[in-house]
Amino acid sequence: MDLAFGLQCLESAGIDQKDIHIYIDGRDRILINQLISSGTNNNYTVMESKDFFHDQTNNKHDNLVIFVTGHGSIRGIDAPHPITPYALLRS
Repeated sequence: MDLAFGLQCLESAGIDQKDIHIYIDGRDRILINQLISSGTNNNYTVMESKDFFHDQTNNKHDNLVIFVTGHGSIRGIDAPHPITPYALLRS
């Protein structure tokens, strides 16, 4: 629900829908889409974290807002391939 609220805040601040990209890992894609839709009337394609790192190679924006949440360990944020803070900052 935190991510749905963050999405609602971005839209309320006037961020264009085409400039909002959502990356969430998890098997229950239907539930993830339902939860995200509680914060918006717009339709978004919810991608996975691996897509974030690929998409950043084409990022032309000067600023980036990231809401990061999840469980982690010493290896990083829990994902199919753990995500380290370094990997986020580098991309």
